Amino acid sequence: MSKRINPLIDEQDKDGHTPLHLASIGAHRKCCELLIDAGANPDILDKKGLTALDVAGTQALFQALEYYSEMSMERARTESLMMKAAKKRRVQAEYERAQQRLVYKKELAKERIMKLEMNNISERGKTMLMQENTFIEKNSR
Repeated sequence: MSKRINPLIDEQDKDGHTPLHLASIGAHRKCCELLIDAGANPDILDKKGLTALDVAGTQALFQALEYYSEMSMERARTESLMMKAAKKRRVQAEYERAQQRLVYKKELAKERIMKLEMNNISERGKTMLMQENTFIEKNSR
């Protein structure tokens, strides 16, 4: 979940070295920090089976790489947790909207049924009036 600024950041050369390997071999601490912060993977193995941490020229650089790798992983975990929380909120909001739509549809259905019943009652009343008028006409003759 790191913020990759370039898809080539983990590209390997003929020896399997990534830009992070090369910065580590040259003991370029700031370069290593920037690469890891940009999303470089410190766990990629070169052709000798070594990671950028393994080829670090000095103990200080090794410690810095290890620290920034841990920070990068922690940032990735935090971003992942934040994304999961945001997804949970979106799912909850969608569920609530679905429940509101369901209540609205039920209210509309009740309203339609009531209108149909009113129309049926009205029609039955008209029919009864017509039958009553017909009955009165027949009996008044």
